[in-house]
Amino acid sequence: MINDRTIPDITNDWTMSDIIYERTMHDMTNNRTIPDINNDRTLLDIINEWTMSDIINDWTMADIIIDWTMADIINDWTMSDIINDLTVSDIINDWTIADIINDWTMSYIINDWTMADIINDWTIPDIISEWTMADIIND
Repeated sequence: MINDRTIPDITNDWTMSDIIYERTMHDMTNNRTIPDINNDRTLLDIINEWTMSDIINDWTMADIIIDWTMADIINDWTMSDIINDLTVSDIINDWTIADIINDWTMSYIINDWTMADIINDWTIPDIISEWTMADIIND
């Protein structure tokens, strides 16, 4: 992943409405609503245990978008919060959101667990409690 992307570049390449249109909350979470997900584990809870840079280092932005839609991330953290901890170039590394979604298929990223498996069988806290981040990444 690469550097040098400005916020307008990101916005122009892939708007928030594009992301929501392409992967709706219904598609991503097997009929789970945003409040359901936030009630199980907020992004802030995860941030408290791992820094944003830890998450980015272990998970690509594509991975994060698969597990939380951009709407989830924005709802829990403002863009300025993300920028304060990580530069835009660190997060995007010169892949546009569209590129990530095009190059990483859903089936490739969640090969080991389907989203349905994660949401239906394990809550986010269950996953965090049972496996370390390294375990999750290794699988």
